[in-house]
Amino acid sequence: MFDWCVEPFLHYGFMRHALAGCLLIAIGGAPVGVFLTLRHMSLVGDAMAHALLPGVATAYLIAGLSLSALTLGGIVGGTVVALGSSLVTRRLSIAEAESFAAFYLIALASGVLIMSLGGSSNVDLNHVLFGSVLAIDQPMLQLMFAIATATVLALALLYRPLVLECVDAQFLRTVSNLSPVVHHLFLVLVVVNLVAGFQALGTLMAIGLMILPAVTARLWAQRLESIIAVAVAIAMGGSGIGLVVSYHLGTPSGPTIVLAIGAVHLFSLVFATRGLLARRLQEAGSSMTRHARRSMIRLPVLFLAASLATASHDTEAAAETHAVDVVATFSVLGDWVRVIGGDRVSLSTLVGPDSDAHVYEPSPADAARLAHADLLIVNGLGFEGWLDRLIRASGTHAHQVVASDGIQPRRNARGTPDPHAWHDIDNAIHYVGQIEAGLCKVDAEGCPLYKSNAQAYVDELRSLDAQLKAQVNRIPISQRVVVTPHDAFEYLGAAFGIRFLAPLGLSTESDASALDIAAIVESIRGLNANALFIENIADPRVIEQIARESNLPSGGTLYGDALSSSNGPAPTYVAMMRHNVATIVAALSARHPGT
Repeated sequence: MFDWCVEPFLHYGFMRHALAGCLLIAIGGAPVGVFLTLRHMSLVGDAMAHALLPGVATAYLIAGLSLSALTLGGIVGGTVVALGSSLVTRRLSIAEAESFAAFYLIALASGVLIMSLGGSSNVDLNHVLFGSVLAIDQPMLQLMFAIATATVLALALLYRPLVLECVDAQFLRTVSNLSPVVHHLFLVLVVVNLVAGFQALGTLMAIGLMILPAVTARLWAQRLESIIAVAVAIAMGGSGIGLVVSYHLGTPSGPTIVLAIGAVHLFSLVFATRGLLARRLQEAGSSMTRHARRSMIRLPVLFLAASLATASHDTEAAAETHAVDVVATFSVLGDWVRVIGGDRVSLSTLVGPDSDAHVYEPSPADAARLAHADLLIVNGLGFEGWLDRLIRASGTHAHQVVASDGIQPRRNARGTPDPHAWHDIDNAIHYVGQIEAGLCKVDAEGCPLYKSNAQAYVDELRSLDAQLKAQVNRIPISQRVVVTPHDAFEYLGAAFGIRFLAPLGLSTESDASALDIAAIVESIRGLNANALFIENIADPRVIEQIARESNLPSGGTLYGDALSSSNGPAPTYVAMMRHNVATIVAALSARHPGT
């Protein structure tokens, strides 16, 4: 058991960093959480966690993954909401919870809008907002240490007035003018600790490491000092347990940590000194307290919005020359439709360059475009998980072509088909044939043009395949072991004799587990991997952590699930294949000069 618990931290630096980060969050966040619960502000804390979104989103769009920018953005965004709602509460006759709810909704909507402005950004912002505890590095630890230290010192200085405000806020306002200052400083402490937690766990999980231990501790202790100590201990213990369980079971670390603390809470509800069992024994027949529950229901507005957008589309389309309206689900398919269809096609691509189809969320405008389409080109093989509901929402009658139909898919260890078949040029030629047939189906008059364009493009692809294989064959096959963020290149590997290792699975939607990263590090060491690459649509932080752990340098950026923008190195499929193979060959050649 000792080895089971300790081995991950002895062998891997990223596990130690993750544990250290969680312990620092526990030291600062758990005491703040205790005061939040005493002030009946737990749900306010949850709202404040989401209020970080607009500041973080703005910072990301301006400065990318800069730690200082994300931290500053989160602090500014959260502080504006916290202080703004607090001032409104004190100046107007509005309850604090209601004021926070209003500001929270405004902040959340603003953050979503800001995120939408970065739809073509290089990294899907969801990975930033949900955090990555396994990507904690030294600068992030230093930030967390500074926040934890400042929090402990501030709580020591503000301890008595904070206790007074929790017990009798009206009395504190009567005897001291410091009440507003104390209240606002406490809200700032909440914000900065949420920012520390956000860096590791994301906005959804950061509040869990703050509130769950505090609520649980109150079941075990009565004196405030004891409650704070128990809360810190629960947060620390739950973090360690969660990381270990995550490592051995291969589950995402952030949710596993929160669930580990949640398990302690459920146990405490029954067996704690102030739990249900103790209360039943002490007060037989007493009734249990009822807890109010609220739920938020998302209204299905997609049909209405799509209808409005459709009406606008009808007005504009009347003045246009008729062309075959084709919708392609992502940029690679869109490039092929452009090549084959030429001027006879009016093309809309749902997931554009440098965007991630795995985590894409359809918009009403997309439903409107699909409603008027003559032809819908999709990849299939589970690549577009959002497609069925978009089709239902749009009510489209477009002819649908599944470009991968007829291809024998590769499968992962779980038997899940790999949808990234286009990275094998032979499969790309099959895709081209499917698209040509689909265009001929809906536009028989243009079929000769489509066939001619397709044949010329197939000839170009066959020539490209021979050229690229000649480049790769200069590298000994034993040296063709590389690392990428997720499993997007297995078809390329099979076609060109390259072995790809990846911490993520077939989709970028899930985070890599501790076990995933550990397995990759061990594979790098055991197989003598020679190059490590980032992807244009994947979060680079985990790959950078693997690079630090394995001392393997980065070989550049590969394009897997999306083409680049027009001014990038991979704006077309042919350019993408040339760029990817050239980048891999250059990295392997640099690792082994003379090959």
